[in-house]
Amino acid sequence: MTERTATQARCRRVAGPALGAAICLLYSTQLHAQGNAGYVGSINGRWYAGPDPLKQLSVGQVIRNGTTIVAGSNSPQNHYITVVLSNGKHMTLNCELEDCRRPRRVEVGSDIPARVIQIWTAVSERFRSRPDAYVPLISRGSPYRLQEGVVGRDSAGIDLASPFADMPAGRYTVRMVRVGEGGRCDDPDMLQAGWTGSFEWRRGGMLQVGPDDVGEGIYLLCVPRRVREHIEAWVLVVDRGSYSRAAEAFNEAVRLAQSWDGIDSEYDSRAFLRAYLHDLAVNGIP
Repeated sequence: MTERTATQARCRRVAGPALGAAICLLYSTQLHAQGNAGYVGSINGRWYAGPDPLKQLSVGQVIRNGTTIVAGSNSPQNHYITVVLSNGKHMTLNCELEDCRRPRRVEVGSDIPARVIQIWTAVSERFRSRPDAYVPLISRGSPYRLQEGVVGRDSAGIDLASPFADMPAGRYTVRMVRVGEGGRCDDPDMLQAGWTGSFEWRRGGMLQVGPDDVGEGIYLLCVPRRVREHIEAWVLVVDRGSYSRAAEAFNEAVRLAQSWDGIDSEYDSRAFLRAYLHDLAVNGIP
């Protein structure tokens, strides 16, 4: 049980059913996020949080409000750190652009919308427990890009419009592997994993699947482009009746990450969205 769900359980025991699960959820997320400025999204080199004593930072670690960050001594120009802030913004410290040996304060205000706090808390709990689980495979320089998203499933198949929104028209072979049952798309062991099919994409198109081929849950969507090259995304498969609510909840997280820029912003945003998809699958649609 996570810290957040434990707080929710205590809230329900004290308040009873009259208060309602929604209010307990809001209370627990605000309590959990109180005092947290962000979490480390990505890091290159040695970075420390202080002021006293200095503690070395790692990916996924939560940073308290008012903490100062500083690079290790003799840090070369390629060292950097990114922080996903609890107000939904993205912070970068880059030794190539600034003197990163000077302490930088990490601080956010208290006027953060409740929904932003809910999303950030859900992601930070997932990400800090195992950040490597959400690492995206990004093909540098490739014109093709799949997007993380929610997809609806019914008797006609799976609608892949969301992950394929930026893909050119054409016929594609796709492989869907339930997250937790395989590795990355470029792993040799993945070639025989999951379910494989093909479909015609023309800004619309259903992937035909049998009733037992792809159920509800989180999947790694792999699309081969050339020999030993794949593009990938995570998708949450839900039934058609739940699709609108699930997609809107996820799109709130997408809108937060769309404004991020700077070094590793694509990496951090996609890891952020994968962690939130995972939370939607485990804890349900808010």
